[in-house]
Amino acid sequence: MDTLQYVSGSVELNANLKGNFKEIKQSAFSPNVSAEGSATLKEIKTKFRGKENEINIGEGTFVLKDRNVTVNNFKLVIGSSDVELNGQLPGFLNYLFDPQQPLVIKAGLKSNKLVLEDILYGNNNSGSEKVNIPANLNFDLNAGINNFSFAKFEAQNVLGDISIHHQKIVAQNISLITMEGKANVNAIADASGENIVIKAEADFQNINISKLFLQCNNFGQNTLNEKHLKGFAAANLSFAGNWSKELKCDLESVVATGSLAIEQGRLMNFKPLESLSKYVEVSELKDIKFSHLHCSFDIKNQIITLPRTNLKNSALNIEFWGKHTFKNEIDYHIKLLLSELLTSKKRANKQLDEELEFVEHDPENRRCVYLLMTGTVDNPIIKYDRKGLKQKIGEDIKAEKQTLKQILKEEFGLFKKDSTLIKSEPKKGDQKFKLETEEKDKKKNNLQPKKKEEDDEDF
Repeated sequence: MDTLQYVSGSVELNANLKGNFKEIKQSAFSPNVSAEGSATLKEIKTKFRGKENEINIGEGTFVLKDRNVTVNNFKLVIGSSDVELNGQLPGFLNYLFDPQQPLVIKAGLKSNKLVLEDILYGNNNSGSEKVNIPANLNFDLNAGINNFSFAKFEAQNVLGDISIHHQKIVAQNISLITMEGKANVNAIADASGENIVIKAEADFQNINISKLFLQCNNFGQNTLNEKHLKGFAAANLSFAGNWSKELKCDLESVVATGSLAIEQGRLMNFKPLESLSKYVEVSELKDIKFSHLHCSFDIKNQIITLPRTNLKNSALNIEFWGKHTFKNEIDYHIKLLLSELLTSKKRANKQLDEELEFVEHDPENRRCVYLLMTGTVDNPIIKYDRKGLKQKIGEDIKAEKQTLKQILKEEFGLFKKDSTLIKSEPKKGDQKFKLETEEKDKKKNNLQPKKKEEDDEDF
């Protein structure tokens, strides 16, 4: 068999063979040749040509009938991986004597340790390792794996259905313990082309957020990585991307959407936040602790997009949103509650204290500073965010208009066809209270001092 480089070990064979001798000699898998029996393997060592790892078969029994093979207690070791199979190998004799025939396995798989690279890797002509899934390999496995790994990803107690067809690995309804939490995963890895196309959907519970970023290769970026985040998260993730057969990621192909809810979190040495040292001491921003953070994100065309996110932390409560490229180019909008700056301890930056002295008393704690951070992580440019301020003013005006329309509808029956207005009629006492609050808010907005030349002042 030219597919094998070498083979050794022992086999106990009981077989019945029937057919024309000449035909058996020319083609042992001819349909005119019938065979049945059993074979017990012991201490088999073999190696397929083009494969790096030796295959060790400790034991296993094969029962042959109608050209199909039933496998019982088939135990093998490949590299550092061990596998036990029990199931069916339809058409196994055809595959054994003709490498072009498919190897079909329908079985239950048990493993104490399974390293996927031990099975998938082969050698190319240059001698470097690359993922190679044979085109004639067809697996349908119900798996129970105690310890599983692929690249940086590690998991325990893996249960679910795994299939390999047409050089595609499909994992369905996989439950596992990973990153100190639990996960449910559906994924496909298509290696039928020049690259490996991976698509996955996953739900995580109580995941160590640092290990999540590490084992997912930081989702193809290095700006926010496993060294910056600590805590435990519930997360859902949809991910797609292309890898070379040598497992090098094509960053342009990475697309991901997801949301994270982090508890007991820490954000450490994150350079964009350190740039706010004019408002908060740098030492405080180097290690920010927060009890809860909910954040969603989108990744596409090497750009991470973050919607409005509130970070209530040990240094300063911040609301931020914006974009961050894989090349560390940033476009962040940051909202700081001004009352917290005024009531917090004196900062080392005296210029900041002088700038804030002119701001009058704000009893309702509503006045904010809007900042725009552009440039790069290593060289950020911070300005007053006129666009963000205008957007906030526009939202306030819109809210005031909506409130006024609601009052006119309730008092005079106007705007009856406006579906955005509340249908239930509140008490008149509540109406009077709302009207007075909105009028006060307008007056306070008019009293806010604003120097035009400071709108775009660089810090």
